[in-house]
Amino acid sequence: EFVSWKETEDSFLWLSGFPGSGKTILMSTLIDYLQQRTEEYDHGLLAYFYCDFRNPETRDPINLAGSLLAQICFKLRSFPESLEAAFDICKISQSPYGRQTNLDTITEVLIEIASAHRVTILVDGLDECERRRDILRFFRHLGLKGLHVHILVSS
Repeated sequence: EFVSWKETEDSFLWLSGFPGSGKTILMSTLIDYLQQRTEEYDHGLLAYFYCDFRNPETRDPINLAGSLLAQICFKLRSFPESLEAAFDICKISQSPYGRQTNLDTITEVLIEIASAHRVTILVDGLDECERRRDILRFFRHLGLKGLHVHILVSS
């Protein structure tokens, strides 16, 4: 299943198991393997996130998606213009709610990046994330665009 997921464009793989069955250890091993492979062979962009029920910040979909985007931009060594424009809008907003970006903006920026680059995303502990519908919609939008995106989640 893993080999098929990695070799298929626009692929999604969901690893499920009981609590304590070793999913996080397996995900860590996969992340290490993919980091080595990405650096040596693929030259793609790899980002990952660990959700943790003990840490409320890791359960927020905006933090999850924002972390993935930050990792990818770091590897690109640049920010897309659309992200800089969103940042500028947040800076000038008078409303405290306008100062934080939303999941749709992050999704659109990731779609823009994935249209030009191969992107691999891994998320561990998805069942510990709040507002699961939002995060699943985020993954669905990334997968529906026919982009070069590989998504692997565990729960």
